[in-house]
Amino acid sequence: MSLTKDFIKIPSIGKDIDALNKVTDMARKEVEGFDIEEFVSNGIPSFMASNAGKNRRDFKIILNAHLDVVWDKRKNFKPYEQEGRLYGRGSCDMKGAAAAMILLFKKLGKKVKYPLGLQITNDEEVGGHNCTGYQMKRGVRGDFAITGEGTNLNIVNESKKVMKIRLEAKGKRSHGAYPWRGENAILKMQRAIHRIYEAYPYMTSEWSGTTVNVTTINTKNLTDNMTPDHCEALLDARVAPEDDLVFLPKLKKVVAKEVCAKVVVNSVFHQTSQESPYINMLQDAIASVRGSKSEIYRAHGSSDARFFSEVGCDGVEFGPIGENIHAENEWVDVKSLVDYYYILEKFLLSFNSNSRSR
Repeated sequence: MSLTKDFIKIPSIGKDIDALNKVTDMARKEVEGFDIEEFVSNGIPSFMASNAGKNRRDFKIILNAHLDVVWDKRKNFKPYEQEGRLYGRGSCDMKGAAAAMILLFKKLGKKVKYPLGLQITNDEEVGGHNCTGYQMKRGVRGDFAITGEGTNLNIVNESKKVMKIRLEAKGKRSHGAYPWRGENAILKMQRAIHRIYEAYPYMTSEWSGTTVNVTTINTKNLTDNMTPDHCEALLDARVAPEDDLVFLPKLKKVVAKEVCAKVVVNSVFHQTSQESPYINMLQDAIASVRGSKSEIYRAHGSSDARFFSEVGCDGVEFGPIGENIHAENEWVDVKSLVDYYYILEKFLLSFNSNSRSR
């Protein structure tokens, strides 16, 4: 637990480069003696530790962990244990899993006979493009990757696609007392959003299909007695694989009469077949430690696992039990973190001792 607590004490919020460097230095010192390739993109540090030679970029297994966290009150960077839970920002997402992966890499890196990589990153919470995405663009590859997002010791083998869509409505200005002389762009946006939610209803309970969320609405109008001629909104869409080809054409058709729609973020799907032999081996390791296999499911949110899918590498999200990610009183279950360590150990040792480097 001590390494997890030390990580939590560092407020490694995405824009604090000094804190990101500090937490990265702490992680790097833990794996001294292994070959480490450092990466920096837009000032954000990450590294790849390898057991198979300097600047190695192709691996059989990659353990992927991010040490950046979302903003929180300063008091939540003071870890404490209570009733079998470790509390603190990042405890579950995902400094606990990162510590387990680091300690396990130290233990097994020189014992396993296949190329094993430990990928430590610092921008998953803000998109991942400067760390995992950056490394993948520079040739990092793996037959199979595990990213330690909190999954309650279940396995996420696929995730919805993230699409961010900017809507813009244009109108005609007029004096606020004479609205009939103008066209109110905010009302146009209101009607367009209403039609969007007719097509994709706002979900009030868990839903495995595509969801659309209006996250911001703005206008350039700064005068309170003028009909606005501009309104802009941002949609956060999480697109299910079965809707991939139809979602955007349908959305544009729905809003076409009132606003224009422009895609500003369009990620790839994270997808790995449930029939993957690596997933089967991970399930066997889980059953060995926990007594039963875990659920395999599709996540609503995205993670750095999508960058592996983008280049044809299989991978899953798999992490310990916890709650309140990105919320008050984030915690990780201490026993599950111990189980997590031993599950990964059994998984990494389960490969044939004659596994050869690619």
